[in-house]
Amino acid sequence: YHLKLDMRVAVFGGTGLVGAAIVKLLVQQGHDVISISRSGKSNVARSINLDIVESDNFSRIDFVPDVVINCASMIPQRGKTSTDPSFVEMMQKVNVVGALNIANWAVAQKAGKIINYSTLVTVKKPWPAPLLESYASTPDGFHVAYSMSKLSQEQLMTQAVNGTGTSIVHLRLGA
Repeated sequence: YHLKLDMRVAVFGGTGLVGAAIVKLLVQQGHDVISISRSGKSNVARSINLDIVESDNFSRIDFVPDVVINCASMIPQRGKTSTDPSFVEMMQKVNVVGALNIANWAVAQKAGKIINYSTLVTVKKPWPAPLLESYASTPDGFHVAYSMSKLSQEQLMTQAVNGTGTSIVHLRLGA
């Protein structure tokens, strides 16, 4: 997706590995960027700290974006497994509820586009070749809680923007 010049872009998860790189690039390209994250500490753009799990927090964002980029995510953690209910609950809250809050906020702001960073592990291995975006299968294995949270994220965010004038694209990154 090519951004037009001088776009207003809200980047959720803007201080993480992927989000910080995106914020830096967009600022260098001259876009008006706000970085939104739990820490709220961006060195290159205006920033706000916000917990995406709490929908009431979104009223604190005084910015109307053209594009919303979601890089906010809880990823698998060493020593935590898909059989740990508290870990699964937190992952669902951040990756599903938080992402749905982002999509609903983007729609309310009349953002034209959401770019959602997801993961290739939403598709069960072994991956077919060619791996088309339309390919669907239920993931399993060690990271099933993460995989299913990201698959749910994609589905619910898509549903949230359906028929609203806001479009969405899910980018499934591989490790």
